[in-house]
Amino acid sequence: MTKIPDTIKKISNIYTTQISTEENKKFFYKFFSFVLIIFIIAIVMECYFAMITTNSLNDYFAIKYENEIKPHSETEILKIVNEVKPIQNSSEKLNKIAEWEMRNFTDQFWESYLNHDIKVKGLNPPLNSYKYEKTGKIRAEFLSPYANDPYWIQYYRFGSCGEEASLFANVTNRSGYVTRMVVIETGYWFYGIPVQQNNHVWTEVQINNEWYFFDSTVYGEYHVLKIDAYKNRWFGKTEQYDLFSPNQVLSITQLDTKEDVSYRYPKLVSPYLNAYKILW
Repeated sequence: MTKIPDTIKKISNIYTTQISTEENKKFFYKFFSFVLIIFIIAIVMECYFAMITTNSLNDYFAIKYENEIKPHSETEILKIVNEVKPIQNSSEKLNKIAEWEMRNFTDQFWESYLNHDIKVKGLNPPLNSYKYEKTGKIRAEFLSPYANDPYWIQYYRFGSCGEEASLFANVTNRSGYVTRMVVIETGYWFYGIPVQQNNHVWTEVQINNEWYFFDSTVYGEYHVLKIDAYKNRWFGKTEQYDLFSPNQVLSITQLDTKEDVSYRYPKLVSPYLNAYKILW
């Protein structure tokens, strides 16, 4: 007789456990949904206030750009254009422009190489269309209307290869040369699939109907950082450019047209890149 109540008790315990488990699941789902909603609201609010801050910064910099940055930079650019005007030798003239550009220029990656703690921060996180360092120099990132603007770059002199190539191209163009910019994507090949890790930008200059590369970043790496490996490697015919291993190179394009220009740089082209171009 005692077996029947024991059986009933066991069944009751199992049923109670199932109810408790179902309640725990419901509580967990409700709690998780609540946390998720709060998280989404927090992200939306952060983006909203970041957009407000960004719009305010854009308004402020629009005023500063027209009244201070552009006029000041135009004056400084005209000075170097007039300074190099009497120079007849193209190599000497381009080197002079690069030397001027590197004066007081803060390259973000060079500072890391020199172990300088510049502590780059965003003015408007998380969008970070403007970044600044401890001396007050401001870099206009790709979300900013002033990204790679030569007047902005000349004024603040802060950035990396993209800014250096852009300012160099502008001054060189105004010194009587035709210029264009080239961007290279670097990384590695994973079973024939490109995995990008970085990129680099330089300028091409037309001299006597022939195209030459001028990598102002490499110029600075030799003259500022004193890295002997870069000696005399910043200027030459495009087919001589060899700063990267072919296996690193994923694409070589003209910046404004996005045209594939890898044929101009045979020392950078690997079988992987050729095969990828054929397939895609």
